[in-house]
Amino acid sequence: MTIPSPGAENNSTLAAPTHEVDFSVKSRTFTGELVLELSSDDLPAGARIGYTVNGKLPWISLFSPPRWYDETGPITVSETTEVRARVFEDGKLPGEVRSESYFKVSDELVDWSSNLPVIVVESHNQRYTKSRFSPSSIMFLSPQGTEDGEEKRTSIVQEAELESRMTARQRGSSTGGWPKKSLAMEMWFDDANWADREISPFGMPADGDWVLSGRYDFDRALMRNPLAYRFAREMGAWAPRTQFV
Repeated sequence: MTIPSPGAENNSTLAAPTHEVDFSVKSRTFTGELVLELSSDDLPAGARIGYTVNGKLPWISLFSPPRWYDETGPITVSETTEVRARVFEDGKLPGEVRSESYFKVSDELVDWSSNLPVIVVESHNQRYTKSRFSPSSIMFLSPQGTEDGEEKRTSIVQEAELESRMTARQRGSSTGGWPKKSLAMEMWFDDANWADREISPFGMPADGDWVLSGRYDFDRALMRNPLAYRFAREMGAWAPRTQFV
């Protein structure tokens, strides 16, 4: 119960939440530090923004209470961090959870860019195996145009087109010994129920299950699977869409 009622019947009916948290900085990769501000329009007196920086759900608990934004003020992010926040208001259910992730990039990569889209995966210090899924985060970065009209390129340090919480595991058997693992991934919503989330990165059809497939010695040209899938679709059969990254 959000309001104590000693000696009286508990109030079991809580109103639905009406306020959401806004982040001043959207999910992105970064170097150095960034300063994040949290806000909520027309927040009533007594309502507070609670947040976490360890990926856990903000919840009022004796053992792991959230941090209160009105006490801490702007958040300085200097390491890879997932910030999750929601509004708490007496007499109402906790507000909708909002999450944004910030992936710190090595200074050595500041000038790196590609003409392909880039996917950045954060395993949160978990080792991917074939036998279990591990909670993770993912960012999709798209090529950006320049003022002088040069070729669009993707920088490793930029705002994400799309970011999602997810769970992932190592995919494949023969490819398991290669340095970069192929991954099977399931996208999650921000809520506490780990519900599947359908996303549409780079304009591809929306789905909740995705694969990062690195063929290495099995397909050095990286063309066999994409071509086979394309031919199948042109013949009217279903086949996965692909995107080089």
